[in-house]
Amino acid sequence: MKGTPVTLSPCHGSAPSQASTTPVWIRDRLPLKRARRTSNSAGAVTGGSALLTGAALALALPFARRSAGRGHAGRAALAFALGALLTLGPWLVASERMVGEALLSTNAEFNLYLGNNPAADGRFVSIAETPAGPRWEAQRRTLGEAGASHWLGGLARAWIAANPDEAARLALTKLALFWAPNMPDAADFAASEAIATIRLADVAQYLLVLAAAALGLARAPIPPRDRLVVAAAIAGFWLIHAAAYVMPRYRDPVAPLLIALAACWAWPVVSRFLTQRSVHAA
Repeated sequence: MKGTPVTLSPCHGSAPSQASTTPVWIRDRLPLKRARRTSNSAGAVTGGSALLTGAALALALPFARRSAGRGHAGRAALAFALGALLTLGPWLVASERMVGEALLSTNAEFNLYLGNNPAADGRFVSIAETPAGPRWEAQRRTLGEAGASHWLGGLARAWIAANPDEAARLALTKLALFWAPNMPDAADFAASEAIATIRLADVAQYLLVLAAAALGLARAPIPPRDRLVVAAAIAGFWLIHAAAYVMPRYRDPVAPLLIALAACWAWPVVSRFLTQRSVHAA
């Protein structure tokens, strides 16, 4: 087909799939006059995500770059804050009525303790397996949900202060576990060999996407500022998980960015391969 070539790639502006994969490219394809509207929507989405996990706040970084880069940082930040308030406001009012405090979640300090106590190993451990386990239900009845969570948070902070070396070792363990593949073990194969085999295929796919994403972040034709913002968002989301404990599903929110980065590296490779095949076939 003759005429001006059109690049259908996740890393170039003409790709229709680009706007469905990562907030950076969604935002960069919108006219500036819609930047505040975009920031408002971004704030609402981020507020909703924060209700599920506070770590999602790290992934809000990509929404800021366009407006900030053109001297509209103040207005974009205000629109972002208003969008977040529309989502979080009703929740904070409701939580104040239910537990006596305006909280996003009572799980934050609970999870902090599960990840920082003498029984912690970086993964999930039941509260019953920790030193606070025998007193937990009694504390909930006496102090209420919020008060009991604050009590656990105090225990966690006291343990970290008394055991800084062990806390640092645990933090590094959690950071390593965050990216570790979710390998099936012997018990999984004994329960269902078919399901365990499918999980092995999932592990292979995960490792392939992770490797391609790393190559995409390092070598794909992404504007330097976008590259820095995406890297900062992923790193921030990762580092936040050093505080509590880690499960394989906790990295799911960052998966769309990894897939988009992997596509940025893989698409040119696939395109060259297909072009070479076409040439040889001709």
